[in-house]
Amino acid sequence: MNAAPSYLDASHLKQWKTSPGSEPVFLDPSPCVPAVQQVPMWLFVSGDERVVCTRPVQVTLREEDEVHLAECERLHVFASGGTRQEAIESLHEQVVHFFHHYRVLGSDDVIGAAEELRRLYHRHFHPM
Repeated sequence: MNAAPSYLDASHLKQWKTSPGSEPVFLDPSPCVPAVQQVPMWLFVSGDERVVCTRPVQVTLREEDEVHLAECERLHVFASGGTRQEAIESLHEQVVHFFHHYRVLGSDDVIGAAEELRRLYHRHFHPM
């Protein structure tokens, strides 16, 4: 007999499978902790600096081989850490760094993807 995980509530009952004469068997071993999470972020803090975005930025959080990853493909920023919090802090540091980097560049200083990033940081990111 398999016992129900303690974190289940009635909303998870659809994930149970029963067969005639048997006890329910839980199909998904970790329904409350997704392997990959998409989270919106709009405030980025690095040390005493704060940079805010006028629109939320989609950040992907995941874990691979005991390394936590935080990624924002739109901004071409990828960070890692030993914990989820370390990965997020590293991503924040990179966004603040690139905010300062792209803010001083003119349109004649960049081409291609760098021009799009310069435009994003100029239009949507501001010091707080």
